[in-house]
Formats: sequence, structure tokens, C-alpha cells
Amino acid sequence: MRVSLTKVEMLQRRRLASGLEPLRADCAIELKEGIDVDRVLEAQLRRRYLDLLDNGERRKISPEDVSATTAIMASGGTEGGGVVLGAPANCRRLFDLRLAGWTRAVEVLAPTEAERVMSLQLNPFTAATAERPIAVVVAGRTGGEGPVLMAWPASLKVTLLTAAVDYGPERYVLNECGIEDLFSDNILI
Repeated sequence: MRVSLTKVEMLQRRRLASGLEPLRADCAIELKEGIDVDRVLEAQLRRRYLDLLDNGERRKISPEDVSATTAIMASGGTEGGGVVLGAPANCRRLFDLRLAGWTRAVEVLAPTEAERVMSLQLNPFTAATAERPIAVVVAGRTGGEGPVLMAWPASLKVTLLTAAVDYGPERYVLNECGIEDLFSDNILI
């Protein structure tokens, strides 16, 4: 089940999982020096959350459709008549793409496949068709921009683009089964 938690709610869950909550009411200990445990936990949660979005299992992420905010940057003038798309800046990883006219959605391939995919478009026997479309990420986040991808055959309308989206340090959106991946036994690592 998809959950959306604020930083405070996530920190509360983390403290509970670490045994730092609930606090005892029958005694009090006050220290004047030491580490700020909440700050350490917040930094750890953010780092692990971004790693989950970038590398985690899809079922733990809860990807969203960002097709409404995806920009068409160029069409037709690319290798083999494809289209260049710009995903929103808050997208960490792209999963599926479907353009108008395609018969199905396809998995977006990694940047390491870009050269191979582009060369396939130059041959009419291996070029993508509406029945066999293809999409590949060609550039990453540079200067605050989102991922850039190319897709074949070209179309001027994106009907589906699913992505792992980061809403910033104040909000965690993921599948409930992924929350445990953000916790560990040792709070200082």
C-alpha cells in the first residue's frame, strides 16, 4: 500500500523501530553534551530513501505517472526518427513509457543501452515500430534538470511515463513494504 509520510512522521517511525521511543515517564536523564540523534537519523533516512528510489525494488517504491509534466524536447530529427523527452526534475528513475500510437508501454532502458538502441534505429529491419516500441535514458540530471530519454517511433503525446519521484527532504512517498529498508539496527551508521 502506498504511503506518504512527512519527515516528522518518518522520524517517529524510525525512533520507534530503534527502541528510542516510547520514552519512560517515571524518570528523566538530561545531558548537556553529545550528539543530536534526530539529526543523525534524519540524514540516514534521507540517504537511504534516495538510494531506495535510485536502486530499490520497484514494488517498494510506488512509482507515479508523470506523463502530464513530461516535456517533448525534439521530434523527428533524432536518430531514426525518434523523439527526445525531458522528465520532470524530481524524477530519480524512469520505469515505463507509452506514447500515443503505440500498442503497449515499454520498459525504459538504462543509459548503457543508448548507443546500441540508436544504432538499431538505422536499420529498417531492427527499427522500432508501434508494435515494438523502444525507449532509453540518454542523459542524467545535469544542472537541476530531470532525466532525458529517447523513444521510437516518434509521437507528440506521452500517455504514460512512470517514475520514482522525490518530493524533497520533507516528504517520503513509497510503498509500505519499503519502509523497513530505510531502517537498520545501528542508528549511527
